[in-house]
Amino acid sequence: FFVKDPVELRIDSAPHVHSHLRAHPNRPELGSRELNSNGQFYISKEDKHEVHDGHLVRLMDCINFIKQGETYTFHSTGIEAFRGVGKKIIHWLPIIPELVKAKVLMPDGTWAEGLAEPGARQLTAGAILQFERFGFVRYDREEDGVRIFWFAHK
Repeated sequence: FFVKDPVELRIDSAPHVHSHLRAHPNRPELGSRELNSNGQFYISKEDKHEVHDGHLVRLMDCINFIKQGETYTFHSTGIEAFRGVGKKIIHWLPIIPELVKAKVLMPDGTWAEGLAEPGARQLTAGAILQFERFGFVRYDREEDGVRIFWFAHK
């Protein structure tokens, strides 16, 4: 996961969850990674702006929550509770110190800045990967503690 323009999201009464995220949704042989959450997350500023009162929203492969005013409240863990009534599935990162600062050079010369999951530290120059819901990127280098990527395509 890569969260562009991250903002904090605190979900009241959220349980501690161990989320198992597949490296590729249709190829389980590629393995998975685990992210642990404790009710405090980063989501993109854009996604937070699109969460509306009373809507059931899902943090991808994690939990479901509802917004009421300025409060975000845990609803359930299973995807079944979301299906048919949920409004949006968004990606997320737990608020942990191991997250990686990242910048992506976009085709128009601008930079998309945000945070990536801890596994981004293990990448070698030239690695190509997909930042879910963002696009495919190529890892270039680390500069002043920030991982630099080049955007390839959606």
